[in-house]
Amino acid sequence: IHVENEYIYQVAMHRQDIFIPSMSIHPYRVDAIEQLEKWAERGVKLIKWLPNSMGINPMDLRCLPFFKKMQELDLILLTHVG
Repeated sequence: IHVENEYIYQVAMHRQDIFIPSMSIHPYRVDAIEQLEKWAERGVKLIKWLPNSMGINPMDLRCLPFFKKMQELDLILLTHVG
């Protein structure tokens, strides 16, 4: 499953009365930090992961810069576990 973040954002902005935009940014992406900054600048507050299907290990040290940037930008991570 893949839906472009821009599409999600546009749908949410069109119906702000019922939607809050949330983006999915893979922490292993080369541009993950830049993506966090981009979406935070546009008002996004929530990042969502599906680690099992996205191949993310939240304990992977590669996630640390991502987590630090999320904290700096005051973003929330919604993730599935188990």
